[in-house]
Amino acid sequence: MLSEIEAESLAESDLDARSDWLVDADLEAFVESLADTEAELRSESLVEADCESRSEALVEAAFES
Repeated sequence: MLSEIEAESLAESDLDARSDWLVDADLEAFVESLADTEAELRSESLVEADCESRSEALVEAAFES
């Protein structure tokens, strides 16, 4: 049977381990969120660049006609 001090020590150790796991999980979720946001921004930039490129091509074609 565990003494009261040993039980408290185990409980604190378990709490520390859970806390570390939560911090790691939060950090991982934050990093994934940043990666998702970066991917969305890149996608939006590519769409905007494509639209701009098409607009320029249409303007050039209109002036060449």
